[in-house]
Formats: sequence, C-alpha cells, structure tokens
Amino acid sequence: MANREKIMVLAMILAVVYGAYTLLAPAGILDTDVEELDRAAITEQIDATTTVARTGRLTSGQETVIQTALRPWIKNPFFRPPPVSAKDKAAMVGVPDPLPEFVYQGYLETDTHRLAMINGRTYTVGERMREQGFEVLEIYPKTVVIAFRLPSGEVNWRQAYPLEDGFL
Repeated sequence: MANREKIMVLAMILAVVYGAYTLLAPAGILDTDVEELDRAAITEQIDATTTVARTGRLTSGQETVIQTALRPWIKNPFFRPPPVSAKDKAAMVGVPDPLPEFVYQGYLETDTHRLAMINGRTYTVGERMREQGFEVLEIYPKTVVIAFRLPSGEVNWRQAYPLEDGFL
C-alpha cells in the first residue's frame, strides 16, 4: 500500500475506535452532572466578564458601533413594496391575466417613422398590437413602451420592455 492509503486507513480506524469509545463507555465517564458544578463560581465568572466588558475594554470606535446598532433605525434597509390598494386593483381590471409575453427584438428609424419588431411583427407608435387591447405607446432604440387600453380608450396598464440583444 502507498503511504496515502496507509494514512487514510489509519484515520478510519481511529474514527471507528473513537466512535466505539463514545458509544460504549460507561455513562459516568462522559456525562458531566450540572449539580456537581459550582453554580456560585459560574455566576461570579459571568458577572465579572460582563463587568469587564462594560468598563472599557472596547475602543471608542467599537463603542460607537454598538451605540449606533442599539439606536432605533429611521429607515428600514429591508424594502417591502407597499400593498396593492383597492384603487390600484380597480385600475388593473380588464388587463388579461397572465399577461402575454412581449419580446422587443429590433428597432428601425427613418426620417419620419420609428419601427419596432415585437414578437416577430413590426409596429409603429400608436399601432394596435395583435394581442387584444395592447398598443405600442413609445418606441426608443433600447426600449419600447406597451400599454393596455380599455374599451373606453383609457390606458390602465403600461410597461417598458428592453431590447433583447443578440436575439438573432
């Protein structure tokens, strides 16, 4: 056997011997009885440690960090979006669920027109899309804004979609 294999076998044997010892050893050898410990000494040591920590083994920078952490935070660093209000829910009425998937694939601009290729079809600003109720509001080289219009003509949903680079 190579040295590496010998070392691995020795480590395995030691692990088995240790496991057998902890499993088969009499209970009195390994267990520490809480009542045997001097509770007064432990309490005294805890108090002494707490006193030393409070009396100034901390630098001024550490004290500042602790005091800053103990003060209540003005702003919560964990952002939670506000709940959707009844007004917002009412505005979403009529928008299909789930929304169709839109992929902005290309952009072409002439002197008078801007064209956007969305889901393989070409659209201009203000043109109704193939998906019922959706319309292209704005076209830019890097983004396109798509809106959902209610039958009354009111826009109640809009979203910008980025240009998918390297699509083709």
